[in-house]
Amino acid sequence: MEINDEHTVNSILLQRTKHSLLASANSPFAQGPLAALIGEDAETDEAKAISNGTFDMSILESMERNTSTGLSAMYAKGATYAILSS
Repeated sequence: MEINDEHTVNSILLQRTKHSLLASANSPFAQGPLAALIGEDAETDEAKAISNGTFDMSILESMERNTSTGLSAMYAKGATYAILSS
């Protein structure tokens, strides 16, 4: 099946990404103190430091425990997030 209609393509893409977008709304990167550090476009110095693996983890000491634990777990797993490297 070939789809050429711009409206249909957009509709299909929106439906496919809807679940992911809704699931990410509760992410520490979408709300709370870590989101404020990273910024809306992930262009802050802190966002770049996270992406480069040079983020000063002591900054997280004053943040909620689950936020800092989540970031520590990502470092431990070596995870890379596209939003931070875009």
